[in-house]
Amino acid sequence: MTFLEMVALLRLESGLSGQSQLLTTENQSGINERLVNWVQQANREIQQAQDDWRFLWRRDSSSLIVNQWEYRAGELGISTPTKFNKLKIVRNLRLLEWEEWDAEFDGRQDETGMPTVAVIAPNNRIYLYPTPDQAYDLQISYQRIYNNLVRDHHRSLVPAQYHDCIVYKALMYYALYESDDDLYTKASMRFGDLYNQLCIDQLPSVRV
Repeated sequence: MTFLEMVALLRLESGLSGQSQLLTTENQSGINERLVNWVQQANREIQQAQDDWRFLWRRDSSSLIVNQWEYRAGELGISTPTKFNKLKIVRNLRLLEWEEWDAEFDGRQDETGMPTVAVIAPNNRIYLYPTPDQAYDLQISYQRIYNNLVRDHHRSLVPAQYHDCIVYKALMYYALYESDDDLYTKASMRFGDLYNQLCIDQLPSVRV
Protein backbone atom coordinates (compact mmCIF):
# COMPACT_ATOMS: atom_id res chain seq x y z
CA MET A 1 0.00 0.00 0.00
CA THR A 2 1.05 3.56 -0.56
CA PHE A 3 1.06 6.08 2.26
CA LEU A 4 -2.23 7.52 0.96
CA GLU A 5 -3.82 4.07 0.77
CA MET A 6 -2.83 3.30 4.36
CA VAL A 7 -4.35 6.55 5.63
CA ALA A 8 -7.51 5.85 3.61
CA LEU A 9 -7.75 2.37 5.15
CA LEU A 10 -7.26 3.87 8.61
CA ARG A 11 -10.19 6.21 7.94
CA LEU A 12 -12.32 3.25 6.91
CA GLU A 13 -11.40 1.17 9.96
CA SER A 14 -11.98 4.11 12.29
CA GLY A 15 -15.51 4.68 10.97
CA LEU A 16 -14.71 8.02 9.36
CA SER A 17 -15.31 6.83 5.80
CA GLY A 18 -18.65 8.63 5.63
CA GLN A 19 -16.86 11.97 5.64
CA SER A 20 -15.37 13.54 2.51
CA GLN A 21 -12.89 11.30 0.70
CA LEU A 22 -9.22 11.83 1.46
CA LEU A 23 -7.44 12.62 -1.81
CA THR A 24 -4.00 13.43 -0.42
CA THR A 25 -2.00 13.17 2.80
CA GLU A 26 -0.45 16.59 2.34
CA ASN A 27 -1.54 19.84 4.01
CA GLN A 28 -4.28 18.20 6.06
CA SER A 29 -5.87 19.62 9.20
CA GLY A 30 -8.08 18.42 12.05
CA ILE A 31 -8.70 14.69 12.32
CA ASN A 32 -7.23 14.02 8.88
CA GLU A 33 -3.93 15.50 10.00
CA ARG A 34 -4.01 13.26 13.05
CA LEU A 35 -4.63 10.18 10.88
CA VAL A 36 -1.67 11.09 8.69
CA ASN A 37 0.56 11.57 11.74
CA TRP A 38 -0.57 8.29 13.32
CA VAL A 39 0.29 6.29 10.20
CA GLN A 40 3.71 7.97 10.07
CA GLN A 41 4.28 7.22 13.75
CA ALA A 42 3.19 3.58 13.43
CA ASN A 43 5.43 3.03 10.42
CA ARG A 44 8.42 4.54 12.23
CA GLU A 45 7.88 2.67 15.51
CA ILE A 46 7.46 -0.73 13.87
CA GLN A 47 10.68 -0.32 11.89
CA GLN A 48 12.53 0.81 15.03
CA ALA A 49 11.12 -1.98 17.20
CA GLN A 50 13.85 -4.51 16.27
CA ASP A 51 17.55 -4.11 15.51
CA ASP A 52 17.73 -7.00 13.06
CA TRP A 53 14.70 -6.85 10.80
CA ARG A 54 15.48 -8.73 7.59
CA PHE A 55 13.64 -6.13 5.53
CA LEU A 56 16.12 -3.48 6.68
CA TRP A 57 19.19 -5.60 5.84
CA ARG A 58 21.26 -4.43 2.92
CA ARG A 59 24.52 -5.46 1.25
CA ASP A 60 26.60 -3.21 -0.98
CA SER A 61 30.11 -3.10 -2.37
CA SER A 62 32.37 -0.26 -3.35
CA SER A 63 35.94 0.28 -4.50
CA LEU A 64 38.17 1.91 -1.91
CA ILE A 65 40.30 4.91 -2.79
CA VAL A 66 44.06 4.51 -2.65
CA ASN A 67 45.59 6.32 0.36
CA GLN A 68 42.17 7.23 1.84
CA TRP A 69 41.47 5.71 5.24
CA GLU A 70 38.31 7.67 6.20
CA TYR A 71 34.96 7.31 4.42
CA ARG A 72 31.45 8.65 4.74
CA ALA A 73 28.70 6.09 4.19
CA GLY A 74 27.60 7.99 1.08
CA GLU A 75 31.08 7.69 -0.44
CA LEU A 76 30.62 3.92 -0.36
CA GLY A 77 27.24 4.21 -2.06
CA ILE A 78 25.14 3.07 0.89
CA SER A 79 22.20 4.51 2.77
CA THR A 80 22.96 5.86 6.23
CA PRO A 81 22.98 2.70 8.39
CA THR A 82 21.99 2.15 11.97
CA LYS A 83 24.28 -0.83 12.44
CA PHE A 84 27.08 -2.37 10.39
CA ASN A 85 27.04 -6.16 10.46
CA LYS A 86 30.10 -7.02 8.41
CA LEU A 87 32.86 -5.40 6.34
CA LYS A 88 34.84 -7.69 4.08
CA ILE A 89 37.89 -7.51 1.79
CA VAL A 90 38.69 -11.12 0.91
CA ARG A 91 38.13 -11.85 4.60
CA ASN A 92 35.97 -10.15 7.21
CA LEU A 93 37.52 -7.04 8.70
CA ARG A 94 37.79 -6.89 12.47
CA LEU A 95 35.25 -4.32 13.68
CA LEU A 96 36.47 -2.47 16.77
CA GLU A 97 34.78 -0.33 19.36
CA TRP A 98 35.78 3.33 19.08
CA GLU A 99 37.75 3.35 22.34
CA GLU A 100 39.85 0.38 21.22
CA TRP A 101 40.51 1.98 17.82
CA ASP A 102 41.38 5.32 19.39
CA ALA A 103 43.92 3.70 21.70
CA GLU A 104 45.62 1.44 19.14
CA PHE A 105 45.15 2.71 15.58
CA ASP A 106 44.28 6.40 15.55
CA GLY A 107 47.11 8.42 14.01
CA ARG A 108 48.54 5.47 12.07
CA GLN A 109 47.09 6.49 8.70
CA ASP A 110 50.58 6.54 7.11
CA GLU A 111 50.73 2.74 7.35
CA THR A 112 49.40 1.23 4.11
CA GLY A 113 48.29 -2.17 2.88
CA MET A 114 45.09 -4.21 2.59
CA PRO A 115 42.76 -3.09 5.41
CA THR A 116 42.13 -5.71 8.09
CA VAL A 117 40.59 -3.54 10.82
CA ALA A 118 37.72 -1.05 10.77
CA VAL A 119 35.74 1.13 13.13
CA ILE A 120 32.50 3.07 12.90
CA ALA A 121 33.24 6.42 14.51
CA PRO A 122 30.71 8.28 16.66
CA ASN A 123 30.09 10.58 13.67
CA ASN A 124 29.17 7.46 11.60
CA ARG A 125 32.31 7.69 9.46
CA ILE A 126 34.21 4.53 8.62
CA TYR A 127 37.94 4.33 9.37
CA LEU A 128 40.15 1.57 7.98
CA TYR A 129 43.56 0.23 8.99
CA PRO A 130 45.93 0.02 7.31
CA THR A 131 45.21 2.75 4.78
CA PRO A 132 44.38 1.11 1.40
CA ASP A 133 47.33 0.85 -0.98
CA GLN A 134 45.05 -0.39 -3.78
CA ALA A 135 41.44 0.12 -4.89
CA TYR A 136 40.22 -2.91 -2.94
CA ASP A 137 36.60 -4.03 -3.28
CA LEU A 138 34.90 -3.53 0.09
CA GLN A 139 31.75 -5.53 0.76
CA ILE A 140 29.44 -4.18 3.44
CA SER A 141 26.35 -5.63 5.09
CA TYR A 142 24.32 -3.38 7.35
CA GLN A 143 20.91 -2.50 8.76
CA ARG A 144 19.54 0.65 7.16
CA ILE A 145 17.50 3.25 9.00
CA TYR A 146 13.71 3.41 8.78
CA ASN A 147 12.07 5.37 6.00
CA ASN A 148 9.63 8.20 6.66
CA LEU A 149 6.32 8.37 4.84
CA VAL A 150 5.96 11.90 3.48
CA ARG A 151 4.44 11.85 -0.01
CA ASP A 152 1.24 10.12 -1.09
CA HIS A 153 3.11 7.56 -3.21
CA HIS A 154 5.71 6.63 -0.56
CA ARG A 155 5.75 3.02 0.59
CA SER A 156 6.98 1.63 3.88
CA LEU A 157 10.03 -0.62 4.01
CA VAL A 158 7.85 -3.04 5.97
CA PRO A 159 6.95 -5.84 3.50
CA ALA A 160 3.72 -5.11 1.64
CA GLN A 161 1.88 -8.13 3.07
CA TYR A 162 2.28 -6.60 6.55
CA HIS A 163 1.19 -3.03 5.80
CA ASP A 164 -2.05 -3.74 7.67
CA CYS A 165 0.13 -4.00 10.77
CA ILE A 166 0.97 -0.29 10.38
CA VAL A 167 -2.70 0.59 9.87
CA TYR A 168 -3.89 -1.28 12.97
CA LYS A 169 -1.17 0.22 15.13
CA ALA A 170 -2.30 3.64 13.90
CA LEU A 171 -5.89 2.63 14.67
CA MET A 172 -4.82 1.98 18.27
CA TYR A 173 -3.66 5.60 18.48
CA TYR A 174 -7.00 6.76 17.08
CA ALA A 175 -8.91 4.61 19.61
CA LEU A 176 -6.87 6.07 22.47
CA TYR A 177 -7.60 9.58 21.18
CA GLU A 178 -11.33 8.83 21.07
CA SER A 179 -11.25 6.86 24.39
CA ASP A 180 -12.91 3.98 22.52
CA ASP A 181 -12.00 0.91 24.57
CA ASP A 182 -13.78 -1.57 22.31
CA LEU A 183 -12.06 -0.29 19.19
CA TYR A 184 -8.71 -0.25 20.98
CA THR A 185 -9.13 -3.89 22.03
CA LYS A 186 -10.02 -4.98 18.51
CA ALA A 187 -7.20 -2.97 16.95
CA SER A 188 -4.58 -4.16 19.46
CA MET A 189 -5.57 -7.82 18.97
CA ARG A 190 -5.35 -7.51 15.20
CA PHE A 191 -2.07 -5.61 15.45
CA GLY A 192 -0.66 -8.25 17.81
CA ASP A 193 -1.50 -11.07 15.40
CA LEU A 194 0.03 -9.27 12.43
CA TYR A 195 3.11 -8.15 14.35
CA ASN A 196 3.76 -11.71 15.53
CA GLN A 197 3.57 -12.90 11.93
CA LEU A 198 5.96 -10.13 10.89
CA CYS A 199 8.44 -11.17 13.59
CA ILE A 200 8.29 -14.83 12.58
CA ASP A 201 8.85 -13.91 8.95
CA GLN A 202 11.37 -11.08 9.28
CA LEU A 203 13.57 -11.84 12.31
CA PRO A 204 16.52 -14.24 12.30
CA SER A 205 15.66 -17.75 13.38
CA VAL A 206 16.71 -18.71 16.91
CA ARG A 207 18.74 -21.90 16.92
CA VAL A 208 18.59 -24.01 20.03
